[in-house]
Amino acid sequence: MAAARSEIISLLNAAGIAFEVTEHQPIYTVEEGEALKLPHPEAIARTLFLCDDKHQNFWLVTLPKDKKLDLKALRAQLGSRRLTFAAAEELDAMLNLPPGSVTPLGALNDSEGRVPVIIDAAFKESLIGVPLLTNTATIWLNGADLALMLTQQGHKVNWLAL
Repeated sequence: MAAARSEIISLLNAAGIAFEVTEHQPIYTVEEGEALKLPHPEAIARTLFLCDDKHQNFWLVTLPKDKKLDLKALRAQLGSRRLTFAAAEELDAMLNLPPGSVTPLGALNDSEGRVPVIIDAAFKESLIGVPLLTNTATIWLNGADLALMLTQQGHKVNWLAL
């Protein structure tokens, strides 16, 4: 069963984690988000749903909105086969997320625990803004608190310098 926004908010409240939610029109790209002049522009993250070239291993990778991801370097850090973007069908089947709404919070929909979350170390002690399961709301919270909430729910989170 897929997590709901209300469940995530309840989890955060129960853990005493401070957060802020911004409702907005649908965002499909970082550029569209920047055009909306959302609060905390420095904290906006983008998340990629990646897999190896055999589509056997998957990762949610969250990094600052303007940082370029070196897939070859990440592959070496993960000890993985060649990395590629997972298909929209895989995103839906594994995380119950539509394209444009990829978020580390999607791990909460991974009942099998197949998709580890990787968060850029730049967010470890700072504010991060990620989609709240849809592309019409962004949740802002401390990166360490996001990782804590995910691990408390049984999901693996790795901090990497991307």
